[in-house]
Amino acid sequence: MRQLQYEHINPSVLLNAVSDDVQAFLNLSLIFLDITPPMMARIRAAISIADSQLLAREAHALIGTTSLVGAAELTKLLKQVERWSWQAKMSEVVHVLPTLERLFASVEKEVAHTAKECESAAWRGVYCSRQGA
Repeated sequence: MRQLQYEHINPSVLLNAVSDDVQAFLNLSLIFLDITPPMMARIRAAISIADSQLLAREAHALIGTTSLVGAAELTKLLKQVERWSWQAKMSEVVHVLPTLERLFASVEKEVAHTAKECESAAWRGVYCSRQGA
């Protein structure tokens, strides 16, 4: 198993949320990978048409999902995007869109890697032993 140094997620957050249930961890990771790309697409669309209300709703929805996988930096930026949306500060949002895109891609990559790796006994041993399971 190739050990990945996580920079954008903290797998322990989700593992703790599911009480060290590795199967639930895997299922939620796969759900994350299914539902977040369309969420991010809706954020892009809201920005492109300058719909601050739609953007605020979509950012808020994505915040809950990103926080669950321990994506602290992305979650923080999404919270700022949501605040700017409610304040109709779309120029600020447009300015941070490249950073938002980069962070989202990095989080998605790390969650995908973790979902793949958590199916292995070695990953379960590493993460469950860290959690004291």
